[in-house]
Amino acid sequence: MSNRISHWLVGNPAQPLSIQESGAAIALLLIFAFSLNILPPNFSFTGMAEVTGDGSLFNQAFWIGIFILSLWTLVNSKRTLSGVFFMALPLLMMCMYLLVSSLWSLAPAISFRRSILELIVIVSILAIISALQTPSQVFIILYRVAAITLMFESVMLLRTNGFDEAGFFRGIHTQKNVLGLVGAVAVLTGIWVRTSGVLIKTHWNAIYL
Repeated sequence: MSNRISHWLVGNPAQPLSIQESGAAIALLLIFAFSLNILPPNFSFTGMAEVTGDGSLFNQAFWIGIFILSLWTLVNSKRTLSGVFFMALPLLMMCMYLLVSSLWSLAPAISFRRSILELIVIVSILAIISALQTPSQVFIILYRVAAITLMFESVMLLRTNGFDEAGFFRGIHTQKNVLGLVGAVAVLTGIWVRTSGVLIKTHWNAIYL
């Protein structure tokens, strides 16, 4: 079952996916869904976000699970990771700057902890992407998640809490600006998928766009 899901996620490639490739595809699905605010979907959000100094238990458990999965992928993958990490070197250098900046932070312990988490997230995603068959599968997975997000947005059109206090549509997200960012990424991804030749039929893509 999971193998069929992972094959669908990456566009049903001609070459069968290995266990590591299937795991990487599902892990990337979870990361994208989490980043686009649909894991878990919250249809009862009132616009009042809880303000706390630490992340929620769900967030911490999620990223710990992703990190463990990425380590498993890293150990068992037959591909070299040097190319992926070299391309992402500027991003990794920014993480190093974040770590160093905790020395002059007003709250060094909190800054250091958040910098470590940022590094864990980036390294996990790079390891997972490197385990895919091709880099283009990243965009296909994102397209799948964006389509699911679009269905949730349609549900929120029928709910009063899908709109903020000023009457602007925010969908399933925290505010309209988040919806705008997600929408821009989703449209660009949909255009890429349409022009890449991955899709056999494009009528659903036209509706999506």
